[in-house]
Amino acid sequence: MNKGASVIAGPKWQRAWRAFIALQSQNMGTQIDWVEGLRAAFGIALPAAIGLLENHLVWGILCSFATLWVLMCDVGGAYRQKAINLVASGVVILCAYIFGGWMILSVPNYILGMFLWVSGAALIGIAGNAAAQAGMVSSTIVITSVVLFVPSEFWVRLLLCATGFGWALLLSLALWPLAPYTPILQALSASFTRLADLSASFWSGAAAPGRSADNLPFAIAYDGVMTSLERSRGIWGAFRARRAGPTVRSLGLLALIEQLDDVARTLVTLREELNLLAQEKWFGEFRHDFTELTDSVSKLSREIAEAVAVAGHNVDPAHLQHAFQRLESAITAKSPREALLQRKEIFRTTKHLVEQASAVAETASELSSGNQGFREPPEAQYGPRPQTFDPVVEIRNNMSFRSSSFRHALRLGATSALAGLIASGEHLVRGYWIPMTVVIVLKPNFGGTLQRSVQRITGTILGALLGALLVLVSSEPWVLWAVLPVLVFATFALRNFNYTLFSLALTPTVLLMLDIAHPITVADSFLRVLHTIVGSALALLSGYLLFPQWESSRLPLRIAEALRAEAAFVRALRDAVLGKNERPLSEFRRDAAVAVSNAFTAGQRLLSEPPDRRGDVESSLAAVNFCRRILHVLAAISDYQTRESAQPDSKQLAGFLQALAQALDDLANSLVDGVDPKRLSDLPILLDQLEEIFMGTAKAQNPSAAATMDDSAIAGSLFYHLKNAVDLTLAIREAISRLAVKYTNQKRV
Repeated sequence: MNKGASVIAGPKWQRAWRAFIALQSQNMGTQIDWVEGLRAAFGIALPAAIGLLENHLVWGILCSFATLWVLMCDVGGAYRQKAINLVASGVVILCAYIFGGWMILSVPNYILGMFLWVSGAALIGIAGNAAAQAGMVSSTIVITSVVLFVPSEFWVRLLLCATGFGWALLLSLALWPLAPYTPILQALSASFTRLADLSASFWSGAAAPGRSADNLPFAIAYDGVMTSLERSRGIWGAFRARRAGPTVRSLGLLALIEQLDDVARTLVTLREELNLLAQEKWFGEFRHDFTELTDSVSKLSREIAEAVAVAGHNVDPAHLQHAFQRLESAITAKSPREALLQRKEIFRTTKHLVEQASAVAETASELSSGNQGFREPPEAQYGPRPQTFDPVVEIRNNMSFRSSSFRHALRLGATSALAGLIASGEHLVRGYWIPMTVVIVLKPNFGGTLQRSVQRITGTILGALLGALLVLVSSEPWVLWAVLPVLVFATFALRNFNYTLFSLALTPTVLLMLDIAHPITVADSFLRVLHTIVGSALALLSGYLLFPQWESSRLPLRIAEALRAEAAFVRALRDAVLGKNERPLSEFRRDAAVAVSNAFTAGQRLLSEPPDRRGDVESSLAAVNFCRRILHVLAAISDYQTRESAQPDSKQLAGFLQALAQALDDLANSLVDGVDPKRLSDLPILLDQLEEIFMGTAKAQNPSAAATMDDSAIAGSLFYHLKNAVDLTLAIREAISRLAVKYTNQKRV
């Protein structure tokens, strides 16, 4: 019996260990930010060195802390955005320091002040990433005011904080010069790196004879491209909105954004077609040639990323064009007569991809020359996307218990105050690490809190061990100061790469900065580990008991948002068919991609919650998967708008697209209302009518045999995508129906 129990326990431990390792290895970004690390290392170490030389190490460290706080609030963006955000963050930090002076007058002040500041900062975080980051940093300042604030040195220390604030601004905006285009160049370079990753994952999970496709790895890579591209376009829009008129450089950057979107879209189209054809035996002869071509696209994308990062240098797409020539020769020489129409269409899509990628390389090469050799993108006529988000209105609308953001702000403030009460009531040495951990770890949803707790505890334990080792080796201020720049560099270089590694570097950094003037013992370092565990436990308990927000109830809303964004995308396709483009298709496609990515992330958080709180996991994740597949099909359909092809009757196609959009909207409403969705019997009927029109139009427009064959291939491929969209919509309807039944039963209980 014991043997059997050990056999059962073994795999459970193995699964838990694999889940733990996977959690730690989750990266937030694709690359380490070396420049940010170097800037922070220089900026934070210099004030501490000056303080050490002038025998005022504590003052130097406080100035370094102020520099650290402001640099932590740098969330990127256009140059003007960065300046506004950093100045506002610096003012908030100074206010937090002054507020901390009132808090430490008594324990009741400390507890009440912590609740008010932390909850208020969390609510203001609704205004955007910069506000959220400034709120979290200022909350940690308020929490640590017990050691930062000395009444007899109030004005001196306030001046030091202001000096560190000014030094950080000088670093970010002057001594570390940023040309106006630098933020968008950096963002675009990261987007092309994501495109290279998408091309590299093209064959991951691809269909093969006897094996159906697994689209998850490719879909995740596509999410990364679209999310990164949306950030690039947002930075371009923020920069462009402040200019009197278009410039060659700004139009060139816009062209790169839209061309990148085109390449990603065509890769999705090609993947969709290969999922259909790759199970055919004849395709095996050309799989190697197609693999070489997608590898060349990946290589070219990385070369373009490097060129964009330095504002352009020559990028030669010759290796991609040679790969295409080899593929063309192979298809011409060896292709069988069977499936001729399918081969023609997949070859046409591949040629389209190569032409688009070559155009991107040409545009990137011309960035440094200032010549407008590229074709001005159609999106240029629309200008930057109109702003639809008003931070003040958003905060005001969330001032209600019906708002999950407001409830989370109250929960975060109350839990932080409780953690502060525990620390002060027990007279724990430097017990502020308990509420500080709560502020950092506690997230709006339980799954996110659990994930961040595990990563935070792991990083803090390893970081505390490293800090203890440094204290054991030497407690000399000069030695510790020499190590400080290395730790600061690692902290900022890894900040947007991996949270566990970031925590591992941040913990000894803060330990040294807090204790470099007042060396502590190894036991104090391990107390911080205990405080981190206590704070994480409080955060988890609060997330479970106090205004719990379970992903099982939030995920249907995310899926509904994705379906509505896809419905808007379909309506934009309908307008494009009718020649009524109010905004570019690319915007609707990216909106849908971001919404689907959010739904997928929520689905992953669902798996982190307790099993009894997950609800119908299978139906939820199936709905998310169908959403992603619908997005890919719609992206493939939109790709046909960029090609010269035989078009069916526009009114019939527009009517079909309108019906498809309405079906997606109805499914979204069913999810929100928790009711069984109605049958979608009209879609198959409209699809059958459309098939007859497609084939009849292709033959009528081109009576010759060769032309008819080409047009039939185009019409057949486009119809395949339309049929796939209908099949996926019917499939997601069944998943939503199961979710609605579960939701109704929960309401009855």
